Amino acid sequence: MILLRRRDNFIETVALDIPTGKPYIFHQAVPCGKVQGHFSFQLGCFCALFRCQGKLFLRFGDDLLEIADRTVARLEDTPSGRILIVEESGKELFRKTYPKPVIDPPLDGLMTPMGEEEDFDFGLFIHNVLNDKRRKQAIFNP
Repeated sequence: MILLRRRDNFIETVALDIPTGKPYIFHQAVPCGKVQGHFSFQLGCFCALFRCQGKLFLRFGDDLLEIADRTVARLEDTPSGRILIVEESGKELFRKTYPKPVIDPPLDGLMTPMGEEEDFDFGLFIHNVLNDKRRKQAIFNP
């Protein structure tokens, strides 16, 4: 089991059973243990980006993808939301359409914004991590 922190509220924590993919949710921050990733239900199912035994993984519901150096993501805006596409060497591994999150108040209207758009959009967070080689290698590493 590994601990994951909810990306869109940072209060809930999950103990994830990696072989089964079953998340055990705690509705408060768990003070003990090292957090090894983030999770969200924002894409319509349990989604998690985490590191285990030195490798980076994405879990989308029942699908588990090991993230390689050549794994990238595309994010497309549509009139009804966004489409997150995860690819490796030009081959599509995963595609998910989801509603674009409403950020209220908008970040551009804040005098001192304390967050970025990816803090409110898990698909954008995944996209940004997978497309930044240094960030992909460093995230959730000690």
